[in-house]
Amino acid sequence: MNPSKERRRNQRFPCCGYAEVHLPVDTTSYCAKILDLSLEGCQVQLTKPVNLQEDILDLVFTVNGLPFFVRGHVQYIRHETRIGIQFMLLSSRARQQLIDLLNELQEERQQQTVSQNRVNN
Repeated sequence: MNPSKERRRNQRFPCCGYAEVHLPVDTTSYCAKILDLSLEGCQVQLTKPVNLQEDILDLVFTVNGLPFFVRGHVQYIRHETRIGIQFMLLSSRARQQLIDLLNELQEERQQQTVSQNRVNN
């Protein structure tokens, strides 16, 4: 990937967790798996293809045992199941909790890298 074309301001962290995507205009919800997370957004994989017509959605997800509720803006949809979501209007408390979670994910990734280096050497 060409760094000059990268539009993200914050690092993404791969993660595993469950998510529910809710459309605010009705009661429709979709099960999903969260694939990666940053301070400004995330990427989710829906369990089945959908044709989302909405631009704004609510997302409830849990990563490392920490639950989050955020409103987001759909940035992209790929293959009808992979959605990029930009978070909107995080409260200062939610933002701090997200920062704490991202720090945990970064530490986990660093520990995995150290472990892999030991195995490879």
